[in-house]
Amino acid sequence: MTGVYIVAESIFIITAIIVVSYFSSSMISAVQDIEQSQKLRLNRIKESIDSQIRIIYATGESGGLSLKFWAKNIGERGLTSGIIRSADLFLIGRSSFMHLTYGDTPPSWNYTLVRDINSDAVWSPGETIKITVALSNPIIPGEYHIRLVIGAAQAEYVFSGG
Repeated sequence: MTGVYIVAESIFIITAIIVVSYFSSSMISAVQDIEQSQKLRLNRIKESIDSQIRIIYATGESGGLSLKFWAKNIGERGLTSGIIRSADLFLIGRSSFMHLTYGDTPPSWNYTLVRDINSDAVWSPGETIKITVALSNPIIPGEYHIRLVIGAAQAEYVFSGG
């Protein structure tokens, strides 16, 4: 009779070991998924901290075909000319919406570094760029929103045109 108990307890112990190993492997997998998710989240936070911009002033004359605004790099890393040229620029008015692309043919925008502190042609932290927008239709008096998106960085500015 004791042999039957030993066999039953052995089967129970083996089953318990299999269940525990299955549970621990699934828990390890879940913990690794959480860890990977947190790493991705931290990378996104780091990227948003590294690349921050702020529009500091904008101006445009009523009836004019251009407007100018200045943006400052307040992030932790520099932005190359290739990254800046790939930016999205939106001009939103009461009755208008324009998605402007980098270039010379209106409607478009172009930029210059106001003062390149370290002479590397990179928009470094603390430096300012001047963006000139060439429009195909004249600016009518009213309130406008500028939204500039460069990589993970985004800046908005509201100004009165005219």
